[in-house]
Amino acid sequence: MRSSKEKVLFGKYLRKLRLERNLSLRKFSSLIEMDPGNLSRIESGVFPPPSEDKVIHIAKTLGLDRGNEEWIQLMDYFYISKKEIPGYVLDEEDLLEKLPVIFRSLTGSKLKSEDLDKLIELIKNNY
Repeated sequence: MRSSKEKVLFGKYLRKLRLERNLSLRKFSSLIEMDPGNLSRIESGVFPPPSEDKVIHIAKTLGLDRGNEEWIQLMDYFYISKKEIPGYVLDEEDLLEKLPVIFRSLTGSKLKSEDLDKLIELIKNNY
């Protein structure tokens, strides 16, 4: 089974969060009541993320507060893996109207990685 980039993003970020908290794969899988083999496959991008409810449980187990940067990033990667737009974006009519322009701009203008990082920071700081 091949990994998709979307699943890998979620898995890599989940692994990063787990390791930052010094949680072994077995210990963490026990805390979230998941088979360690399946958790490993999720972290490596072989398996897709679990259900949204399970991801929320995982976030809480990691000590993430709803709405903090790590929570948002984990949930964004979850929605990306599902090829969905996050609810907080869909709820903002002004932002939703601008999405097509943002998508066209990002895909049509071959931004260098550092330019994209600057754009992301600019958006974060001004939104």
